Amino acid sequence: MNYHSQILITLLSNAIRGQEPSIEINKTIDWYEVYEEALAHQVHTLIYPCVTRLSPKSKPDPELLSKWEKETMRSVSEQLQHIDIIGHVLDTLYQEGIQVVALKGLILREYYPEPELRTMGDADILVHREDTNKVGKILNSFGYEEGISSNKHIAYIHQYYPCIEVHWTLSNQENNKSPVFTGPIWQNTKKSDLLGNTTYILSDEDQLLHLIVHSLNHIYTSGFGLRQLCDITLFIEAKINTINWRKVKAEVILFSMYNFASSIFILCKRLFFMKIPNDFIDATINTSYIDMLLQDIIHSGVYGKRTPEREACSSILRFLHTQGSTRPFTGFHYKLSFLFPSSKCLGPKYNYAKKNPLLLPIAWLHRGIKNIRRKEFITQSSKINAIGKERAKLLHWLQLR
Repeated sequence: MNYHSQILITLLSNAIRGQEPSIEINKTIDWYEVYEEALAHQVHTLIYPCVTRLSPKSKPDPELLSKWEKETMRSVSEQLQHIDIIGHVLDTLYQEGIQVVALKGLILREYYPEPELRTMGDADILVHREDTNKVGKILNSFGYEEGISSNKHIAYIHQYYPCIEVHWTLSNQENNKSPVFTGPIWQNTKKSDLLGNTTYILSDEDQLLHLIVHSLNHIYTSGFGLRQLCDITLFIEAKINTINWRKVKAEVILFSMYNFASSIFILCKRLFFMKIPNDFIDATINTSYIDMLLQDIIHSGVYGKRTPEREACSSILRFLHTQGSTRPFTGFHYKLSFLFPSSKCLGPKYNYAKKNPLLLPIAWLHRGIKNIRRKEFITQSSKINAIGKERAKLLHWLQLR
């Protein structure tokens, strides 16, 4: 981890607890590099107040500080608008007698000292499967239109407001490492006065398991960044004395997630001084892989797409995983798998090939034309290979390959 990353993480540790900055920067630092990294992880707004409170000799130059301020104010305004419309949606759903569980950012933002500084690109809610059509009609009344769907949710998009993902399950059926969140999850939900509206939230144990699974699914397909670690840190600090840790540990062991969960908790302690629950971490956990995971997180950015090379590498690994391949990330096989995937591995843009297998060659050509325009596939092949080998090694240790 370089010096700029250390500065970012120290400021972030202060920011998520509303503390004064605890650093004095004496070395020469490229603040533009710190800002770029913070932006890639979508934590630039979180650390902005801390940056403004640094001593004059430690602050960024006025031009960058002005740019940072404008971006933070723009983001805050956008987040307030988003939260306002989501509040209206939740209230309408509740008035219509639809049981809704708020998920992810809608819940996690409340643990931050200044919630509006925690960026949230979309909103996720969980409803009963039989209520999805009714929810869709209500969202249509707000101007939302149905977008891309998957085997666990439908995305509703709006010209001005954030996307709302309507889930009917929290299980990722493409990843057999995920717990099956079914009946008991509804039995354990709790009522909550969220955003001034009555809604439901997951139990503390299910909430934490969902955070772990969500991060696991991201690293499985692309990667995730520092913001997810902040979320987990603040949630655990708020709930450490109420969570049934024996139950959580049993679940992560049952679904082969112990290495991943333990590594995440250790990183939260290392970076943000989070207290780890007693008896959760095995003393024999391999620290070299934890270091590897940290580097992967730092280089990933919030969606695992910080650089074109990482995005290309993630695309190839994702195809290998969805096809059940355990072969090494080398040689001809992975290139062939990526260039000529089976229909089940194609994205929503290629649904025509899923419906009619005879159109699969056309989908391959369609993808080929699209990807050949992305020069990183051609000019950065060796770099993609190196990233891929490291990620494949890490994912194997995390029991994801």
